[in-house]
Amino acid sequence: MTDLVYFSLTRHVDGVDKMLINCVNCVVLKLLQAATYYCVRLGFKEVGYKGLETGSRQIAAHVVRQNKARHVLIHCYL
Repeated sequence: MTDLVYFSLTRHVDGVDKMLINCVNCVVLKLLQAATYYCVRLGFKEVGYKGLETGSRQIAAHVVRQNKARHVLIHCYL
């Protein structure tokens, strides 16, 4: 199960509203499996991690990147 959440910002440039997307946040149940799938099958590279090892007790997250596209895969601890 994956819930896709994205934050979009708009900027008014030269009379035109342009949508700027910083990153796409995906809430996943199997975080490591999803991050591995993105890296091995889709060609993304892992650029960041946040979890118990880094002191976060509420969420774990892997950041994967391909060119300018960034995906943040998030899993919440219960």
